[in-house]
Amino acid sequence: MTSRLICITALALALAACKPTAPETAKPDAAATPTAEQPPAQPADPMATEGGPERPDLAMPERDKTPVDAKVVNVRLSSSGDTEKHTLGAPTEKFGPKDTVYAEVETSGSAKEYTIYAKWMTADGTVLADYGMRVDQPGTKRTVISLSKPDGWPSGKNSIELAVNGKTERTVTFEVQ
Repeated sequence: MTSRLICITALALALAACKPTAPETAKPDAAATPTAEQPPAQPADPMATEGGPERPDLAMPERDKTPVDAKVVNVRLSSSGDTEKHTLGAPTEKFGPKDTVYAEVETSGSAKEYTIYAKWMTADGTVLADYGMRVDQPGTKRTVISLSKPDGWPSGKNSIELAVNGKTERTVTFEVQ
């Protein structure tokens, strides 16, 4: 029994020793690793994807620009909400640096399906996130989106540019104090 245990242990050690290792000079790809000074914004919506120059692997695919009968008719902002249930808390346009910003985007039209695109930007035009949400219902629809920034929102006026199938419909601003 003891010799069997010794053989199994020796075999396991031999297999572990054969495991390839990365060369010591290998460094992570700088484009795929966020820097400590500027971690990327994190969408609170799990369906959302982020993009931008720091993460080309997550860049937004080309937008659908098929003309459709759908438009943004109203947008409300809040510091609380639920993107799954499409509910929004008390409306506000002023946020703290660590708040999650929720936006209820109300659309209307006869199109059976379209995409609402949200581009989140700072006052200087830096894109924090750019993603789309598919809508497959004609008529009036409320879609709640959100974005959090764990390292804090920059102070001042930030904005969300909203488009339907690539056509910019509305830009809403919000202030971070």
